[in-house]
Formats: sequence, C-alpha cells, structure tokens
Amino acid sequence: MPRMVLGNLDFLVGLFLIVLGSVFIVGAGHLFTGWRFHIRKKTDLEAENDPKHPKAKDVASIKNQPIKVNKYARYCLGVGGFLIVLGIVLTSI
Repeated sequence: MPRMVLGNLDFLVGLFLIVLGSVFIVGAGHLFTGWRFHIRKKTDLEAENDPKHPKAKDVASIKNQPIKVNKYARYCLGVGGFLIVLGIVLTSI
C-alpha cells in the first residue's frame, strides 16, 4: 500500500477519534441534562402520573459543574492526535 494512501487513512481515523473523544467529553460534562424527547402522545392518565420536569436551577447547577475528561476521551484524543501527525508525515514524504 503506498505511503500516501496509508497517510490519508491515518489522518481520517485520527479525525474520527478526535470527534469520538469530544463526544465522550460532552457526555461526561452533563451537557445533555434536561433534554426530553416525546416520541408518542400520552393518554391523560399517563400524563398525570408522568414525573415532572426538573427545575431550571437544578439543571443549571448540574450543567455548571467543571468539565471532566475521562480516560476514554483522553485515550481517543491522544491516539487521534498521534494518527493525524503520522498521517501528515506519511503524506509529505
């Protein structure tokens, strides 16, 4: 396999890992807190027994916590960065 193709593949896999690492960071940072999806229409009885929406202060206190970078995100970012640099080096040779 030519070095150019290998470099391009390394670069694309590195970009994918960087995006995956950022998804891990967003997921661990509670940035999806408070999202609700209503897929089907509920009956009146189900609507009465449905749990109430959380208060805005509760959601804000969770969202304002420091962003945490877990081990999976750190691994994806590190390997992705290395593969991007390796892809650039292989392409430029």
